[in-house]
Amino acid sequence: MIEKIIDQKLRAAGLKNRRLRSELLDHFMCSYEFHLEQYGDPSLATGRVVEEINSNDLGSLNHSYFILNLKSNIHMNVLCFSLVTVLAFFGFSQMNDEDPPSIIPIKDGIIVSEFGMRIHPIKKIEKMHTGIDIKAAEGTAVFAPEYAVVKETGYHNKKGNYIVLSHDEIYETQYFHLKEIVVSTNQEISKGTFIGTVGSTGASIKAHLHYELLKNGKQVDPKDYL
Repeated sequence: MIEKIIDQKLRAAGLKNRRLRSELLDHFMCSYEFHLEQYGDPSLATGRVVEEINSNDLGSLNHSYFILNLKSNIHMNVLCFSLVTVLAFFGFSQMNDEDPPSIIPIKDGIIVSEFGMRIHPIKKIEKMHTGIDIKAAEGTAVFAPEYAVVKETGYHNKKGNYIVLSHDEIYETQYFHLKEIVVSTNQEISKGTFIGTVGSTGASIKAHLHYELLKNGKQVDPKDYL
């Protein structure tokens, strides 16, 4: 697959920082889609993307990014400016380690229960709903809304089959009542990666996805970030 080819090229270019490599993978996948639309030939589009990768000094970019993450907050503004300059030179957009998850994890998903106080569908009492419920048919694909490392997967008698994704030191997302889980703990995933399918496991009366967004360890309304 083209994604594997691009990632192999990025690794070969000396990109050891996983977050940076993931961001650049997204960048070059967009470039591939652009060339594919332009030429209509997958092999030509792949060739153009490989040329772009080979023509950039990605090792220097990796070094700049590594320095940025090592320096103290005192020098952060200066280093950020330096990194942005390097990125601009190579034609990449600015990357922010604190970008929140900003897309709904189910394509064309419909929110049927919002964040906040509500009458619990099973207990029939007013209770805080710490996420949003997204209506979808059983087996519907669930996607990662941002770069992440899989923090935890498992089964819980209330959550059912669940996944926890750590996006950075600030943001975390959680996915409950899944039918299937197709990722594993400590796996690194890109934005848009298929992570599981909608189900009705645990304390659930019909197929849906319960989706939570945590900021600094506290649940916040995911709709504020969509």
